[in-house]
Amino acid sequence: MDYQCTAIVLRTYRLNESDKILHLYSKEHGPIQCIAKGAYRVNSKFNAKAQILNCLDLLLASGRNLDIVKEARSIQAFPRINSNYEALTLACFTIDVLNHIAINDDHYDELFNLITNYLRDLELICSKPQVPSLELQILFTCKYLWQLICILGYKPDLDTCSLTNTRRNADQIPQYFDLENGAVTSSRAYKELVRKNPYQDSIRELKPGVFSTLLQLEQNLNLTNIERSTLSIEHTFKFLHKHLEYRLHKEFKSWKLVEQILNPSLSMQAA
Repeated sequence: MDYQCTAIVLRTYRLNESDKILHLYSKEHGPIQCIAKGAYRVNSKFNAKAQILNCLDLLLASGRNLDIVKEARSIQAFPRINSNYEALTLACFTIDVLNHIAINDDHYDELFNLITNYLRDLELICSKPQVPSLELQILFTCKYLWQLICILGYKPDLDTCSLTNTRRNADQIPQYFDLENGAVTSSRAYKELVRKNPYQDSIRELKPGVFSTLLQLEQNLNLTNIERSTLSIEHTFKFLHKHLEYRLHKEFKSWKLVEQILNPSLSMQAA
């Protein structure tokens, strides 16, 4: 049986000398694995289209184990992302996350629209070299991760202490976050817990600027209006990554590349 879908290419693998396996995320059916036959041949009609991040209109044939690509039409590619190392690293991290989550069919189109809108925003940022590019790229990635976390039902509770169940005062800025319970923790409750159990490791200190940035993301402010510093954005990005890893029980290998663009000294050491 043949069927059509609109999909983003998340990952690709070589199957044999000429064929390629594609991991897709489609608007209609969610995750799909399929084969692009002859994609590695020089004259293949799929060669340029079956690349990571490409958005495609596909005709697929259902197979026993893997579906088969019969036709593919390119809807949108992101050449500026592909030519910008930092943007490509961030984009690969986001699709790595998307490739590892399990969702129900109520959110396929919502997540597909989320990732395509993010890639379009990233492409636009890369087209404006006068903008402080990396800072803005990371901020838009934080926005994407926040929205993804909310769709998955893992939205951090920024108002209620995880240990005492009391609400914070409007002017209070929590210093700690409970990864296990997904909520902020008051300093007093944290110190009492450490006194009883000095070896606990689920409650972590919130770096400066993280809570205020999370609060602004929760309020869905226009990103150009968010008060920010490069350091607070990077700390927020790291927090969202850690929160997702904890909730999904996954380790994203692509994060090692992200760390190198956040800390250039690491890439120098690796070299």
